[in-house]
Amino acid sequence: GFCPFHEDSTPSLIVNPKENLWNCFGCDKGGDNIRFVQLFDGISFNEAVERLKGYFPGGELPKTGKAKAAVKEKKKAISVADKKLLARVVGYYQHTFTEDQRGLDYLKNRGIEGNQTLTDFGVGFVNGSLKSILPDDPEVINTLKKLGILNARGNETFYNCVVFPIYDKDGAIVNLYGRNIDPENGVSHLYLAGFRSGIVNRQAVKRSSSIILTESIIDALTLYDQGFTNVIPTYGVNGLTEDHLFIF
Repeated sequence: GFCPFHEDSTPSLIVNPKENLWNCFGCDKGGDNIRFVQLFDGISFNEAVERLKGYFPGGELPKTGKAKAAVKEKKKAISVADKKLLARVVGYYQHTFTEDQRGLDYLKNRGIEGNQTLTDFGVGFVNGSLKSILPDDPEVINTLKKLGILNARGNETFYNCVVFPIYDKDGAIVNLYGRNIDPENGVSHLYLAGFRSGIVNRQAVKRSSSIILTESIIDALTLYDQGFTNVIPTYGVNGLTEDHLFIF
């Protein structure tokens, strides 16, 4: 396939699913599944292990490579208290979007200008100021790290991103998508740690007999802004989830 780590005009990436190994003959990058997530998301080894756990039954990684050293831990569903904390964080990011022009400028440069569109999708922006208002409460800090709002060093994972809340069937925020506005940054797309869950623009299935699926939330936002409100994004090319299938 095409390598995501350099401008690849011809397929040069080889993946061995059986051994959980990959290698690019174009840029010479390679490693196991953990190394791929480290490079793609720009995170540490431990953070990559935690993120990958959510994709495997029981929260356990296949026992290959460095994954043998990973701690076995079941992925817990997000609690009501966690959802409330996440909603408060998203509310702050939405406030920041109105105060910091950079997020709005990024979307305008991509042709997305409708105020109603931005409101309907609950757009926010992360400029790194959340840390300054957080309470001096280890429990809150640890919960934000567990959710993926903060990284292991206590910095904001979604720094410099426009962010979009993702909702469960009850209307609670259970995930967050971030799009980095700096093209020079190696990490463009971010989600919270763990399972991909939740739907964006769930209302579309109630008001239309057909649905337009898009690869990303930005794609969906672009179409929505042009009047195609029957649009729902997936989690990337291979990101059709059980939540999507259930609601359809």
